[in-house]
Amino acid sequence: EVSHFIGSFADLSQLRASENRVHQLAHFDPLTGLPNQTVLQDRTGHAITMAQRMKEPLCLMQLSIDHFKMVNDSHSHAMGDRVLIEVARRLSAEVREQDTVTHQAGNEFSLLLPTTGSDGAAHLAGELLWALAQPYVLDGQSFSLTASIGIASYPENGNDFEGLAKCAAIALHRAQSSG
Repeated sequence: EVSHFIGSFADLSQLRASENRVHQLAHFDPLTGLPNQTVLQDRTGHAITMAQRMKEPLCLMQLSIDHFKMVNDSHSHAMGDRVLIEVARRLSAEVREQDTVTHQAGNEFSLLLPTTGSDGAAHLAGELLWALAQPYVLDGQSFSLTASIGIASYPENGNDFEGLAKCAAIALHRAQSSG
């Protein structure tokens, strides 16, 4: 016969919250809330595997806000941060649910576009450039920005993340240098 019970318990909610916070910081940009480079690499690897299996295209875009340093220098870094948050919002609003928008660093973003060929990516690039060129109104100040985009297509420009990222970066630098 059982005559006594002894119970022991611990509240793990703080531990779980800490684990979730570490995961969030390791995989998402704290400013924009967008996924980071680690998530982009993982999702690109998975998307390439699916593209190989299904014989479908995919594209990787790299996007940079032109002359972004002037926003920080002429307004403030806080204003620059608010602009980056708005850029992230505009980019996310233009893509499909299966696409991935990431904030890499500073004024650079990347977009992974599964099942999208180079023509579709070029069309989306035009839409993104238009969306980002719309005036930004923050604290009663209005200004406009432009962006440059580089696109790399699987399998033409690379068959792994590193190859695609390198080609997209080269295309981005060409776009920036050509104005």
